[in-house]
Amino acid sequence: MGEKTEIDQLAELLRGTYWHELTDVEPYDIDGFTTVARINGENRDWTRTVAIVTRGPSGQHYRWEFEEGLAEDHPDFGPAEYGDPDITLVHQVTETITVTRWVAEENHG
Repeated sequence: MGEKTEIDQLAELLRGTYWHELTDVEPYDIDGFTTVARINGENRDWTRTVAIVTRGPSGQHYRWEFEEGLAEDHPDFGPAEYGDPDITLVHQVTETITVTRWVAEENHG
């Protein structure tokens, strides 16, 4: 069996007890993995799905999700709560948005 890939290393971290430290966009560095984005989904009763983008030691970015509990009696459900974590390779895309506004004309009439 060969050396673990970076995605395997991240999956192992997400299965462990310290996965929660990767849910905050802070200067945390866990074995070379740093979270760079947190995207909150819509609230559903007592939970919401949160997408996390984590940068690996190589610079590759990975997206994974967890269920965040929104009440004291509804805890967070980790990315490996019901099986292997679902990790997707991602890259950043910057989009330019054009906004059209209609403004009153001056000196008319």
